[in-house]
Amino acid sequence: MSAENGGVRVFVEGLGSIEANYGDNLGLILAKNGVILLPCGGRGVCGQCLVRVEGPVSPPTDSEAFHDVLKYGLRLACQVKILGDVRVSPLLKLRRLTTSALIRTPVTVVDPIFKVVDLERSIRLDIPVLPSVFNCRGPTNYVVVDGFGVVGSIPKSCEGDEKVLLVDLGTTKIEWWLVNSRGDILREGVVVNPQISYGTDIITRLTKALESEDVFKGLRGSVREAITKVVDEVGCVVLCGIAGNSVMTGLFLGMPLRSLALKPYEPPLLGPFIDVLGGCVPCFITPLIGGYVGGDALADLTIAEELNSPTPYLIIDLGTNTEVVLVVSRDPPTIYVTSAPAGPAFERHILGGAVVAVGGISKVKLLGFNDDGSPKFEVIGEPTGLLGSGVVSLVAELLRGGVIDRKGRIVKGFKNIQDVKGVVVCRGLSGRKIIFTQHDIREFQKAVSAVRTGWTILLEKAGIRPEELKRVYIAGNFGSSIDVEDSLLLGLIPPVDKDRVVIGGNMVLPGLRLLIFNKDVYRKIIKLREEVRHIHLEREPEFTKLWVKNLEFINPYTTK
Repeated sequence: MSAENGGVRVFVEGLGSIEANYGDNLGLILAKNGVILLPCGGRGVCGQCLVRVEGPVSPPTDSEAFHDVLKYGLRLACQVKILGDVRVSPLLKLRRLTTSALIRTPVTVVDPIFKVVDLERSIRLDIPVLPSVFNCRGPTNYVVVDGFGVVGSIPKSCEGDEKVLLVDLGTTKIEWWLVNSRGDILREGVVVNPQISYGTDIITRLTKALESEDVFKGLRGSVREAITKVVDEVGCVVLCGIAGNSVMTGLFLGMPLRSLALKPYEPPLLGPFIDVLGGCVPCFITPLIGGYVGGDALADLTIAEELNSPTPYLIIDLGTNTEVVLVVSRDPPTIYVTSAPAGPAFERHILGGAVVAVGGISKVKLLGFNDDGSPKFEVIGEPTGLLGSGVVSLVAELLRGGVIDRKGRIVKGFKNIQDVKGVVVCRGLSGRKIIFTQHDIREFQKAVSAVRTGWTILLEKAGIRPEELKRVYIAGNFGSSIDVEDSLLLGLIPPVDKDRVVIGGNMVLPGLRLLIFNKDVYRKIIKLREEVRHIHLEREPEFTKLWVKNLEFINPYTTK
């Protein structure tokens, strides 16, 4: 290939060559081929797409100068246009991910919502049939899902080895369990959600999907292909159970999304849904609750109910779209849910942010101060940037050390870095400074305030004081690694005794397993969903006032 006719090659260290066109964005090319991630969607904000590049490329940009990478011979791939054949060495490579499910309650009663039948034995079934199931090749048995009819098939060669793939369709990661016909875990794994190349948060993806039909198809196709690869790898999957938030579910199904982005901020359908992968493998997708409260929150609720959690209890599934579930009582069933628009601060859109798929700093300890008054830190994790848990840890330490006040202002120990007030956390790869700025703190305050306002409004609706909560679950991958004391200090969770807080990690997979392997549980939760009161925060008259008030941190270490 030659640049003259538009064709160029990108030679990636340890991978080989990738075909591209003259003028293509290097970051997009590498992201689409699974080499790197673009956490900020290629806007040059996060500084995570660091590469060494040799060959004809576009000149450095202001974003690269701001991140102070040029003097180390580095470039931000998203800021580079390819002007000929180039050689690339990425600094941040994808790492092996592990599942974050901490609650693994076994299935005690096995009565699944599906069954496998042999239609060649002339079994008469007066139920709906999805015609495409008869297009599958070879001798097959057929899959019947309760309430949906015959929806898929499985090769007869799989008899006695039928398995179910449970999938938590997350924004950053796709976590999965492979279970046998009794619900026992056989294998588990995690893959990076390939949609991350379009942006790490759901709002960015939703916006891009609505702007371009090609992007919408790309988002849908990439995530379906990722799950199909897992199905093909494990083999003999009789059913794929999937739970995700409203946006992820809509993208997987190809559902219209405009009503989610604009008023009334509701998905057009709530489900449950049936879909098919590869023309044969049926997918059961858990129903949505409403708005941005999706099937993942329903699975969270399922496992909390299975644990017979004492009421009232609260579930906070932390993320860009933080889902909050308050169970007041079971008799009568009284449940409130909402989604808190936490914004991008939990999802790496800060200057010193990092992505879990490549590792990062998960905890920070303030050791004291240097001779020049700047804070001195100890960090746990890879110095590529701050993960969400690392940001929580850092801000809590800055509060404890008096570096910031309760209004979030940096009051001591800061440096002016290119006219930006901030603190240097540590030096990362190739000596690049990982800094945390005043702007980052403001973004984090907005996220914390949204979450805090969400659970505050639910408690007020139910007439419950925080100290009356019997249990508070912190769910999600991000929530699985944060410190309880830090969360209490910052007001991320209500002020309760620490022994009432449960770090649940991924509660979706165990909840999804119960929904699929116990009909009674499934019917109970579906009925319970009808009693859920979905609160739209933006419609609450006190929301803005509370949100502004909650921007201040709760800091017991100061009297001001």
